[in-house]
Amino acid sequence: MDKRMKYRTQLALFAIAVASILIVYGNLRASNMLEIKVDIGENIVETAKKSGVPKFSTRNIAGLVSYSVNSLPADIPVSYKRPGFEGSFAPLFALTMYADHDNKNNLAVTDLVLQFSTDLLTDHQSGQAFIERIIAQFGAKKWLRKISEFCPAVTGRSNFIEIDGTINSIEACPLDPAYKIAPAEWRTLAKSGLSYEWIGDGVIASLLVDASEDSRGITYKISLEYMDQEIKSRHDEKNHAEKLAEGDKKGWNSTSEYNAGIIELKEEIKLLEANAIKRGDSLVPREATPKK
Repeated sequence: MDKRMKYRTQLALFAIAVASILIVYGNLRASNMLEIKVDIGENIVETAKKSGVPKFSTRNIAGLVSYSVNSLPADIPVSYKRPGFEGSFAPLFALTMYADHDNKNNLAVTDLVLQFSTDLLTDHQSGQAFIERIIAQFGAKKWLRKISEFCPAVTGRSNFIEIDGTINSIEACPLDPAYKIAPAEWRTLAKSGLSYEWIGDGVIASLLVDASEDSRGITYKISLEYMDQEIKSRHDEKNHAEKLAEGDKKGWNSTSEYNAGIIELKEEIKLLEANAIKRGDSLVPREATPKK
């Protein structure tokens, strides 16, 4: 294929992609839809019908089913409709729902992923303000902060202060949503990647934030995922056990090394929690108790 033909092919593919986006956008506009309504726990086909979206792109890969819609109009919010845990989010670029035949649960939606449109977030001040507005919605409902047993159960600034006093954010250990981060520290954390996590009514909600800086400016990537707690736990345990078994089979002593690492990690957590108390922050329970 000569360069001219290759260029024409690329141009045609680009035109098709743009046309597809415009069709989806036009369909959403033509439907006079005011919001997209979603939840997890019900059949994915029925959830799609009730959402208000006229047409989803669907895929089925070895039993893993996904329904997605991209290029959402900026003024059409996606609303999580579970009573007591509601949230309404915009502007969004994409919405994707997942279900899996292997779960044997009538293809109920187990994962719901919202990808935010961040074109207007051109500096860290606007990025932080945007995230804080999302956090405020969770704080106004029955959601509780989720803390892993492998993370220090502390409040405030101690969530991102290492033993040596340096600032560091680990996405596996979500931050305290009630703490207002100073702008300079926010920039450091956002560039390394940060997260927040809540739990409520058998659902885990994870907010992931990542920012980059280069010659083009500041770019934010933000996603919010709702996950079925029981199924996520089941899958995580299965994958973890298989990974250790595979490592042991290859002679890597994965199980013994993992157990030794857990002992070391728990000692580190104790020290981080002790430092938090000295710093004036507090310890909080990891066990989630529903709000009355």
